[in-house]
Amino acid sequence: MTANRYTLFASSGLSKMRIGLAEKTVLVALGQHLHTQKCSGLHLLKLKFLHRMRGMQFLFGVPVGPMLAKPTKSVSEILDKFQGIEFTCEYKYDGEQAQIHYMEDGSIEIYSRNAERNTGKYPMWLWQGQAFKAVHIICLADSKRPAVSSFVLDCEIVAYDREKKKILPFQVLSTRARKGVILSDIKVAVCTFAFDILYINGRPLLHEQLKVRREELYKSFDEEPGEFYFATTITSNDLEEIQKFLENAVSSSCEGLIIKTLDKDATYEPSKRSNNWLKLKKDYMDSIGDTLDLVPIAAFHGRGKRTGTGFSELQLEERSESLRSKVIARPKPYYRVSDSMNPDVWFEPAEVWEVKAADLSISPVHRAASGVVDPNKGISLRFPRLVRVRDDKNPEQATNSDQVAEMYRAQKINHMHNNKEDDDDDD
Repeated sequence: MTANRYTLFASSGLSKMRIGLAEKTVLVALGQHLHTQKCSGLHLLKLKFLHRMRGMQFLFGVPVGPMLAKPTKSVSEILDKFQGIEFTCEYKYDGEQAQIHYMEDGSIEIYSRNAERNTGKYPMWLWQGQAFKAVHIICLADSKRPAVSSFVLDCEIVAYDREKKKILPFQVLSTRARKGVILSDIKVAVCTFAFDILYINGRPLLHEQLKVRREELYKSFDEEPGEFYFATTITSNDLEEIQKFLENAVSSSCEGLIIKTLDKDATYEPSKRSNNWLKLKKDYMDSIGDTLDLVPIAAFHGRGKRTGTGFSELQLEERSESLRSKVIARPKPYYRVSDSMNPDVWFEPAEVWEVKAADLSISPVHRAASGVVDPNKGISLRFPRLVRVRDDKNPEQATNSDQVAEMYRAQKINHMHNNKEDDDDDD
């Protein structure tokens, strides 16, 4: 197979062909074939690729992948990791991350975290003559200042009760239709919380430090009560102050905190899970330190009483109905499942479920991260519970083996640290 045919095959696989072909599938297949192959001009290709990467520019109107945060379990761990570095904490809102592109002609596009066009889900603009008029949801026309002609905002859209001035749970937001929303049918109001700006008046800001980007954000917009706010933030290295800020975030119906460096290594890194951003969620305090985004690929028929799964009866019915159309006769060739497991049904990789667990453990049966932390064993979840279905993610964005292994190692270190503290307390 020639290089041109490789390119054609991979490019075709990236589109939504609805045949179970995903980017990772293509890469695994090509990787197996090329494992023993040597390319004599590889070093030239690498140099050219790096040169092109350095020359890449932000293209207005085209979504970029969101920068991602690594999990942490405590405020003290944050202070250890960011020792001697100025950092900021902001509320982690429980909604849908959105990237809003506002064009010079007043048109607007909204993209999800996986670059899907979501403008139809939030019909906030009506064409009236020569200008767009903001209605019902986000009054960006009122919020932006007159000197602002174009921008790209990184923000979170949440369900919001405007009478009580209160953020509503994510489950309320998920009841909205995903496409073709009609304004008169909207029953769930939303509010936008902006936490970053990536582009302003023709100037990309990805390579600016967060402190600069935040200043641009604050001077370019005004808050609009009930519709548009800046993310709530605090800049402090005081443990008690940050702990109180976390408690306030949780009491305000937020998931926890995002912690970011301000003016050192604080540029925006698209699609990268960076050490310069940390996330501390309320669930982390008594669990593995992060939730996992998992893809259901098989199931067993129910036997006995359901306990401790995180599923309500309604959710069980909804997921069963949704997955019924995804049933396949046999597992995909790239599924890695122990011979000792014989599920009753297999599924196409389609949905992403956010799952939390008490901890992670080495398993001779489960194959997640197999061979990464143990030569012959994988990693399993202890007491897994469903948090929610992630409609904003596709299977390619699920937690991968390296991330599972990293979570396991971090958990092991934390356990050792906690045991050491217990020993010290006994002395």
